[in-house]
Amino acid sequence: MRGIFAAVLLAVVGATAWAAAPAAAGPHVAGWGFRAGWSGAQLLGNGGDIIAPQVRSDFTWGLFATTRLNSWLSFQPELAWVSKGGKEDFTAFSFPSPTEVTYTDFHSAHRLHYLEVPLLLRFELPSVGPLRPYTLAGPAPAWLLSEDDAEFTQGGSTTVPRSAARPARASAQIFEELGAVGDPLPAQTFDLGVVGGLGLWWGDGRVRLGLEGRYTQGLLDMVPGGDFAFHNSVFGVTAAIEVR
Repeated sequence: MRGIFAAVLLAVVGATAWAAAPAAAGPHVAGWGFRAGWSGAQLLGNGGDIIAPQVRSDFTWGLFATTRLNSWLSFQPELAWVSKGGKEDFTAFSFPSPTEVTYTDFHSAHRLHYLEVPLLLRFELPSVGPLRPYTLAGPAPAWLLSEDDAEFTQGGSTTVPRSAARPARASAQIFEELGAVGDPLPAQTFDLGVVGGLGLWWGDGRVRLGLEGRYTQGLLDMVPGGDFAFHNSVFGVTAAIEVR
């Protein structure tokens, strides 16, 4: 899988460099660039709400090329590394004696790393001084690069009288299609998302800097055929550099 990823990465780098070269660039080639930054992932659906409903932070990066279709619209294919999944911090309880309750903190996280290929349309908005705002939207097929890097850790414990009991999760949850809490999620290898985003560029030169926020909603159930649904959801904020 790493060999395939490296080959695709080299092919995209070569293609974008070729597109940006003065001898080959036609009047419709807008340029190419690199973006990187923060991503926050969580799992949606009735299954995601149980095992990883909270946002898990990670790093994301990608390469992109733009082909201008007219003065306000461009086609922007990308090759990106995106970490999806989610996390949950929760408290479980047990009964060490008839008069006491013990609360224990747990941390559970699911990390699924994807090669994502967004195929986006970028809409240029009216300029504001040196700023060039834009919106973008389109589909984002993605292929799983590594299995679920699941994490399950135990934190501190507190024992109190039953009279001071407070709500908490049961000490074990087992689902027929998933196994116990903290087990890796048996996710399918292909995912399809839809992207929406807003960003801006600064500068009018051949090289310019940008800032972007985008949201990707997964359309496919990652574990199909069961009673629970799991959908990827990722929000990202990235800085970018573009060569035109």
